[in-house]
Amino acid sequence: MKKSLLLYIIYYKPRVDAFERNKIAGKYTSSDNLYKPKKVKESLDKIYHKKCAYCEKSLKDADRHVEHYRPKVPYFWLAFSWDNLLIACKRCNEFKSNYFVEYLEGTILEYNNETLQTAQSQIVFYNKKEKPLILNPEQETEESLKSHFTFDLKTAELIPLSPQMKATIKVCRLNREELVEKRKSELTRLKGHLEQDVFAYRGNHKKVERGKAMLNTFKKFRTEISEETSFLAWRNFILKNWRTIVTNNVQL
Repeated sequence: MKKSLLLYIIYYKPRVDAFERNKIAGKYTSSDNLYKPKKVKESLDKIYHKKCAYCEKSLKDADRHVEHYRPKVPYFWLAFSWDNLLIACKRCNEFKSNYFVEYLEGTILEYNNETLQTAQSQIVFYNKKEKPLILNPEQETEESLKSHFTFDLKTAELIPLSPQMKATIKVCRLNREELVEKRKSELTRLKGHLEQDVFAYRGNHKKVERGKAMLNTFKKFRTEISEETSFLAWRNFILKNWRTIVTNNVQL
């Protein structure tokens, strides 16, 4: 994030005033959505490529909710903190709601005289104290996520590999029918193209041509993938398991 945006978040006077009102009240009282001004939305869009941080569904043509990893209630002092903000789809946002506090292995935080400035840099301490089970996509990397989940190639469902992912799948309903069907459709489409390759080059004497055609089909599938593509993790999983797909799903 650009330093200028962080300064904007910390020192924008209406937000500073709202923070002070929340502090005095000891709860979130703001009703003017100062946590999601245009600059913040635009920056979050760039970070998450206009996709839901939890389910990876594209939100280019859908409502994008500025989601609080730690909810405004009871974490009123974190309502404007940059490292507490994500982009989420309407359903993930609603499903997660305030359930965060029910999935802690540590001790829930209490306000400890943080200022709007100091609250921006406390996430490491907060996580050590609370030990949240719900994953924070902002704190994960592509590599670290490999230890949290994989997929079932037949059902297109997420399979948790960690307690954190198990809780996140449960709370955000990441295996809800809508998502599973959309993930399945990508594999079904790919398999359809592969079956066309087999049909076009059927017969033992055309094995080489058939192999080349199927390879090109996978290459085309790969070129369709970008950072803005829905369900990027699932699509990459498909590519990683191309041999299994060819062996199990295409009659050679």
